[in-house]
Amino acid sequence: MPESPSELRNAAGNAARVAKRDTPYDFPLYCAEEQPSEGNPIIVLEVREGRAIAMILTREQNCKGVASLDDFELNSFRRSWRPTKAKQVARHRRRAIMFIWVLQNQRGKGLLNRMLGELEANLGHPLDELAHDLPFTEAAVKFWRKRAVRELYVI
Repeated sequence: MPESPSELRNAAGNAARVAKRDTPYDFPLYCAEEQPSEGNPIIVLEVREGRAIAMILTREQNCKGVASLDDFELNSFRRSWRPTKAKQVARHRRRAIMFIWVLQNQRGKGLLNRMLGELEANLGHPLDELAHDLPFTEAAVKFWRKRAVRELYVI
């Protein structure tokens, strides 16, 4: 992404700001001025009629373990889902899905499945090899369960 034209980096940065406002997370997602050393970000962005409607942000991160989706529980205070346990793995670098966002009125239309398929094809390896950043939203837990995902690498 850092080697992409500035127009694309700016579009991704603007989409990240919109996505952040639309979610309960309070951390920065992506900034157009990021350097490759910041996890080598790769972004899948869907734009319609000049407006960002969906985004997947990935970065290379240190993987710490594998968690079962069955072990995810809601922390009602923080409105987030985390695994209660995870199998430890030898620390290693792995591309991780850091953030997924789809505009509310675009959800449930297959857009995210298509974008994940494009990500998988461009990366050249299956989605189940990607790690995931925590915490999850309830929508994320439901999405991965619907896809029959049993275990996830976590960072």
